[in-house]
Amino acid sequence: MQSVPNVPRALIHQSGVVEAIASLFSLPPPAFQALERGGSRVFEKAVRAYHYWAAEHPPHGICPYDRPLLGYFRLTPQALASGTARQLHREHAVPVRRLVHELRRIRQAEGAVSRHAAERVMAANEIVVMTKAEAARLDGRYRSEMPGEWALGQSHLRRLELMLGIGDDDLLGVRQIGPAPGR
Repeated sequence: MQSVPNVPRALIHQSGVVEAIASLFSLPPPAFQALERGGSRVFEKAVRAYHYWAAEHPPHGICPYDRPLLGYFRLTPQALASGTARQLHREHAVPVRRLVHELRRIRQAEGAVSRHAAERVMAANEIVVMTKAEAARLDGRYRSEMPGEWALGQSHLRRLELMLGIGDDDLLGVRQIGPAPGR
């Protein structure tokens, strides 16, 4: 794993994505419903966009999502041991579908999603690099959901803990992208 450069551009990008998410989930009902019915999955795309930017990394800008071994994301021990990006899978610790569900729940309860609420949800949006075999085991039970008892604010790694036996202390590297969980 290489040393991760300071990426202020990422912070600007993520801040903009959080602002866009708060705006999307605060649209007036007719516009919000039109987006929901539109079939473009705009809400899921906005959540996914959080990790997708071109970093200032020599010699060319790169997208951290496309380069899982550069050290932007934490890895499972098996992922690091695999040694090749072809055997790896980038997994959202909390499925995107569940993050969107949480944003919809907040909108329904409060009528809109504040920037602070969007940041809280996005704090659970961590990419964990794992092997394709680990991803298949995870998808066997929790492909697009979290365990039934999970709630926002609890460990965002809960499904990894249950299915792979991997917790926060087991992941290698330092979480570089996004707000710290529990904000």
